[in-house]
Amino acid sequence: MNLLSRIHHDASLRNLTVYAQWLSLCAILACCIANIWVLVNMMLYGAYNPHRPLPSLWRARPIVQTLNVL
Repeated sequence: MNLLSRIHHDASLRNLTVYAQWLSLCAILACCIANIWVLVNMMLYGAYNPHRPLPSLWRARPIVQTLNVL
């Protein structure tokens, strides 16, 4: 490869990594916003009560019991 094509190749790779970083940052922000949105909706509609014990589906249980349910 001559020098010009190598510079162009490096620049395109750099642009691709910057694009991938922005894409992953946007995905993380979207997940955070979705989590906050769900939590706010649960609080508004009364589904979220931190003092209530968790439902049995969410509670940690042994793998054998989980396999029996499946």
